[in-house]
Amino acid sequence: MKFKDWNRGHQASNRSHRVINPFERLPTEIIQYIAYLLPSDADIAHFSSCCRTLAERILPGQSAIWRARFQDRYDPPRNRNSFEIKVEYQIREIVLAQKISFKHGEKDEQNLWLTVIQDMLLESSRLCGEKDMSASKSFTRIRQVVFDSGFLSIPVNGYEQRKHERPSDLFCGVQLCLTGLALDPEMSVSCLRTGYDIGTVYSYQPGDNQTPNLSPPLSIDPGVRKITQIRNFWLRHLLNPNEASFYTSYMKLLPHLRPKPSTNLTRHYTAPAENWLGYYSCIHPYPETLDAPEMRQTCGDLSAHLTQVDCMSLTLHANRDPLNWPPAFQALIPFLADERSRVYFRGVQTNHNSDDGEMYLVRGFVEPLQDVYGGFPGWKRICFAIYAANRDFLPILEGGSGQGQHGTGMFPNEAWPPIDMEVEFTCIHGYEGRLLPGGSMILGQWVDMRNTTGKGPFIFWDV
Repeated sequence: MKFKDWNRGHQASNRSHRVINPFERLPTEIIQYIAYLLPSDADIAHFSSCCRTLAERILPGQSAIWRARFQDRYDPPRNRNSFEIKVEYQIREIVLAQKISFKHGEKDEQNLWLTVIQDMLLESSRLCGEKDMSASKSFTRIRQVVFDSGFLSIPVNGYEQRKHERPSDLFCGVQLCLTGLALDPEMSVSCLRTGYDIGTVYSYQPGDNQTPNLSPPLSIDPGVRKITQIRNFWLRHLLNPNEASFYTSYMKLLPHLRPKPSTNLTRHYTAPAENWLGYYSCIHPYPETLDAPEMRQTCGDLSAHLTQVDCMSLTLHANRDPLNWPPAFQALIPFLADERSRVYFRGVQTNHNSDDGEMYLVRGFVEPLQDVYGGFPGWKRICFAIYAANRDFLPILEGGSGQGQHGTGMFPNEAWPPIDMEVEFTCIHGYEGRLLPGGSMILGQWVDMRNTTGKGPFIFWDV
């Protein structure tokens, strides 16, 4: 036999006895299910690299593995095809696995991380509706990521630089929308005093006599940066026992009465929620300088005029009367939006879990803000006055239980509107703040409307 004939026959014999790849015999569904069961994405990559058959059945965008793994970790996607789900899954897994840091500012890496968190917050809000956010897989993932990264504990940009970097709207928007989560003691947030400027929090402006004077109220929208600093002040004083200010009072609140993550950041609403709890802060006497790091930051430390720190309770009800914010109030805290979009309300303020019997009346309004800070819609401006009227000048009218033109079944029918705040009120504080997206948190500043040298930050949350 010639060599050519022998070799040709030997090759034919080898072809007839070639070992067939066992994976070629398996249905695509079985191969994809095996890949889905692998512990990590790295294992999937190694498995698919074993041969071309596996790669062709596992890696394409239409592979069922990507939707299955996405739904294991995140809320079920809506209106996305298989390829889009694969891309979104891979982006999230790669970006969120990185150890993120903002100590040198906000660069492309940090911006991408914030964008992914923002998308997940909005997605979980839309899918959860009015349900508890804890039921959201996406929000559970966010909670773990921000806990591991310490993002909420160091809420400033460039904190290891000589001068802190100006934060972007996206940075502030994400921080503010996570305020309810940050105020959960289990998150172990430990905001430092360097996380905010105390002069901004109290709107101090140094005077000629070195005693800080107060700048005008918040009436020109300060944007999210000032509100973020006020939020950081409250993180510090509500969660840090070393401040010995509001910590004890806050920790005494039952868990269900503390702030919770907003159930729906994209929720549409007009009037504010009915029941609120919160705190305000003041400082007396004013410090001579704002530079000392050990400076007293609040009378909540009980070393001045306060004898105890009480949690405030608000009960609010919509009320159509435009005179709930009369011209005398507008002189200090004016309107910013169109009258047609404004909603007025009345209410009462008491001290939570207190039997002191003190009760103050509340009047105010809510109006929308056009800006979409950080890509989050639904920011609103809320202004209200908490007051005790001088009944010699603003008496309760006949039908005082609320039968008159300006009364309701809950609130007194008092002579209204006022003209002279110094004479017609024994005390009155004006509150101007921002309702964060979802409407479950208010942050802002208050001012004594009879003596505007009194001013400070406040926080309220929906219960």
